[in-house]
Amino acid sequence: YRSGYFGIFPSAARYRSADNYKPKRKIITPGSSGGSNDRAEFTGLTSPFAIYIYDISGREVRKITDSPFWDGRDGSGNLVEPGVYIYKAEASGIKLTGAIVVAR
Repeated sequence: YRSGYFGIFPSAARYRSADNYKPKRKIITPGSSGGSNDRAEFTGLTSPFAIYIYDISGREVRKITDSPFWDGRDGSGNLVEPGVYIYKAEASGIKLTGAIVVAR
């Protein structure tokens, strides 16, 4: 019999929650002079992914597939109006939904 130390550690995959991928900022101020709160970042999303942004009436405002953040712009590159926007993100079998507020 040999004595020693051992440990049991939880697997990271076990704690893979959708909350880990949701944007930390729920209120953004795109186009503001400070630039510190100008986008919502979906940390942890890896390619391939898709982020869909909808206005409150359900109209798609933008589809994002190149970088995991939304800078408050529509598909034409224009800043969106202040208000509540709904996001839907899909990646690696994870589906997220939530709201982001755009303020000025």
